[in-house]
Amino acid sequence: MKKQHIYPIPATQREMAAYIGISGTLMNMAYTGRHGKRHLNDTASARLTDLTMAHVQAQQPGATTPPALEKLQERAADSCARAIAEMQMEMRYTKAHVVVLEEQLKEIKEKEQQCRQWLRTVDLFLANLSKAKVPANDLVWFKFQQQKVLKTIEKNELAEQIKLELKIETEKSKVIIYRKLIKKLLKP
Repeated sequence: MKKQHIYPIPATQREMAAYIGISGTLMNMAYTGRHGKRHLNDTASARLTDLTMAHVQAQQPGATTPPALEKLQERAADSCARAIAEMQMEMRYTKAHVVVLEEQLKEIKEKEQQCRQWLRTVDLFLANLSKAKVPANDLVWFKFQQQKVLKTIEKNELAEQIKLELKIETEKSKVIIYRKLIKKLLKP
């Protein structure tokens, strides 16, 4: 269970006691009343009242912004500006990477088509060569071409294309997320 503050100041009893110059135990007894009613001395009571009143007044509408809070707000604004700049740069890189990946995918698909066409040609020649008497070198060359094309097709097969498409979609998602985060950081 989370401790609740008895007074409106967001500090612990020990911190408050240290500020007003009494022990944490006396502070606890004065505010809880569990061990008989204890009272704070005049000096401690006056310091606690002044601190409480200052805190309450600072919460009122129209209260001036303290210098420490202004510095914090300036640092937060600078930090947001840096984060936005970094995200915009990362977003530009990601967009460029998407273009490169899409070009790679296009090339892979085109190469696969070319390889499949060449494989059909090689297979056709092999079928015709087996019927006719052909020099052994021709047969070996076409078999080599067939194996080479099959390896290339395996390298560019559908599973590899899908992996590349996944990378592309992931990068596109990053761009969308960057846009949302930048928009959130730009809100006042």
